[in-house]
Formats: sequence, structure tokens, C-alpha cells
Amino acid sequence: MLISTDPPVMREAASAFLHDLGAPEPSYLRVGPDDPFIRAVDAHFDEAEWSGALPLTLLFDESGSAADVWLEPVQEQALARAVDSVLATGGTESTAREETR
Repeated sequence: MLISTDPPVMREAASAFLHDLGAPEPSYLRVGPDDPFIRAVDAHFDEAEWSGALPLTLLFDESGSAADVWLEPVQEQALARAVDSVLATGGTESTAREETR
């Protein structure tokens, strides 16, 4: 799932960008003020409080818990390793995040 936090005036451009990248559909656009969105996302992972800084990538396991969190850009290979780890373990073991830095 992709969520764009672009302002309303950028929605069309953000949607076109995701489409051009071949991003899976549907993608979502955040509406409303930043603070409720930040608090809602922050509630899903055990890292230090998320400030709302972007990019943010969350990988969820089958139970809906955040199996991994990147508070910086993540490379495709590192994300693939983490996804493979979650699929192999069901999210019961830590993923390969330390390898992304």
C-alpha cells in the first residue's frame, strides 16, 4: 500500500508519478491535518516517536504488526530481503534492516 502525503494541489502529479512508476493500485492520498496522520502511523511501530519526516517505509507482517521500519530511503534489494524474511518467518524474527545502512 502506498500513501502519498503530498498537499492537495499536488495530488494529480503524485498520482501520475506513482502510475508512471508502475506502483500497485490502489494508492492512497492523505487528507486532513498532519498531526492525526502522524499519530495514527506512529502507533503501528515501536521505534522512537515518528516526527512525520519522510520517506518512511513500514513492512507489516501477517498479523498487521510492523515487522520493519525504515526512517530513511530503502534500497530495493534491502526491502526484498526484508520481505523474504517476513514471508519465511511470518514476521516472528527480526528482518534484515541492519543490512540497509
